[in-house]
Amino acid sequence: MHADSSDVTRLSSLSRGQEATVAEIRGSTPLTTRLREFGCLRGSVVRVLRVGGTLMLQLGELRLCIRRRDAEAILVSPVLAAAATTLEPTLGH
Repeated sequence: MHADSSDVTRLSSLSRGQEATVAEIRGSTPLTTRLREFGCLRGSVVRVLRVGGTLMLQLGELRLCIRRRDAEAILVSPVLAAAATTLEPTLGH
């Protein structure tokens, strides 16, 4: 279950461990184009692995780092906690 559309926020505002669905990537800079090429598209699920001046993200099988100011261009809808537990991968099995 996802948050409703009124809960759209910037990727940079998420906390460590939080998951969200990409709602929109604003702009047409080389970085936003590259993110789209990596599969960061509307409806994609992204997970924040580390926060700080640089965010480490999980996007499918890809892990990437992005500057906090660049993460401002990505709008997301946070995944509700109950739904996020179903997205947890099983490690080692």
